[in-house]
Amino acid sequence: MHLPYNVALPILFYQGQPVITLAMMDKAHRRPEDTAGRNFRAHQNKLIEGKDDFVRNSYEAKELGITAPNGLILLTKPAT
Repeated sequence: MHLPYNVALPILFYQGQPVITLAMMDKAHRRPEDTAGRNFRAHQNKLIEGKDDFVRNSYEAKELGITAPNGLILLTKPAT
């Protein structure tokens, strides 16, 4: 995956698809925390849950090796 900055991110797969979290997206683009989340919420009506994004609880996230302090995590397919 090409990143705009030299940032190391873990490689995650969900149901065989490569995914990233919104927090990982902020880190990759060196944006303030919740920038990707704010933009996601603003454009959520244009996305199809289960196809473009996956919302998971903290128990499911833990299985992927992700901690979710607020109890929810959003996985999204990276744009290619």
